[in-house]
Parts: sequence; C-alpha cells; structure tokens
Amino acid sequence: MGSGSMVFDRAIAPALAIAGQRWHAGELSVAQEHFASQRFETLLRDLLRLSPGASADARVVLGSFADDEHQLGLLGTAIRLADWGLRPVLLGARTPPSAIRGTVAAVSPELVALSVTLPPTRVRARELVEEYAAACGTVPWLVGGAAAASVGDLVSKMGGHVAPPTTKALYELVRSLTGGTRKASARVPTKRRPQRSR
Repeated sequence: MGSGSMVFDRAIAPALAIAGQRWHAGELSVAQEHFASQRFETLLRDLLRLSPGASADARVVLGSFADDEHQLGLLGTAIRLADWGLRPVLLGARTPPSAIRGTVAAVSPELVALSVTLPPTRVRARELVEEYAAACGTVPWLVGGAAAASVGDLVSKMGGHVAPPTTKALYELVRSLTGGTRKASARVPTKRRPQRSR
C-alpha cells in the first residue's frame, strides 16, 4: 500500500466517518461540517499531488455522478489509483456525462471511475448510466461509492463494473481492466503477519 492510501485508510476515512456521524446526530453544525470537509479536501488534494501516479503516463478519469455533491471518497479513490500507477484526472463533484465524453476524447484514459454516494431515482439512474456508458465508449469504466449497489444492475447491463468492497478485489479489477500494464512500484496491501518471537 502506498503512503497516501495508508494515510487515507488509517486516519482520514475514520475521521470522515466520525464527522458524518456527529453531523447526523446534530452534534456538528452545517458550518462546522463544511469547514471540516474543506480541510479534509485540502489534505487529500495535497496527498494526491505527492502520489507516485501524479506523473504517470497511464491516466484514469474520475468524477462523481451528475447530481452528486460529494467528492471526498472520490479523492480517496484517486489516491489509491495513483498509488497503483495510474495518473488521476479528477473532474470532481457533479460531473455530467458530457464532461466524461470530452475528457475521454482529450486524454485517452485507460479507465473511468465514477462515484455515487446518494441513490438517484430509478429513472434518473437509468438515464445517467446509459449516458455514462456512451460517454466512456470503449474505455473500461466502473462505479463505486456508498450508493453503487443501487445502480449496480444498470451498470453491469451497460458494460460497466461495480467497484468491489475490498481493496484487494478493487486492485485486481483495476489491473484486469487496464491490462495489468502498470509500472507502479506499489503493490496491493496485504495484512502483515506478526513475527514470531524466537
């Protein structure tokens, strides 16, 4: 696991979860939640700039669904993909299919990764998934995020992939979709076995 992914998994993601829980419980004001989100976003963008994939040749385009305001999880995914040797082209929140189409044409990525955190209505989900599939063309694409399962059947029907729940499975999927041609020195994280005392 790269250092950026390690920082995200061990420190930032748990802190985000706590902040979200406290906001839902009414223990944080909207202003406090926004302030915390901005600080986290700044930190994640700094980590992304320092990642091994920041100057890689192989690119991955990342964006949130067109109606989705959230992008902190997307930034965490960008850091993970960068640790695996892909150069993130981050489009951020509320990315319409037309932006994906234009970016795919401009940068010829090896992968498109989309995030959806709040389930869209079924009609809207079908519309967006069909448009994203057309926008990606022949480029492999996947959808992750808290609401990915709600659109998973539509994504699969249109030739996309739903991000698996574990880091190892995601790594294997990304590797298979991109042909396993990464030049990254980072490897998928594995749990270290405790050393036996002698």
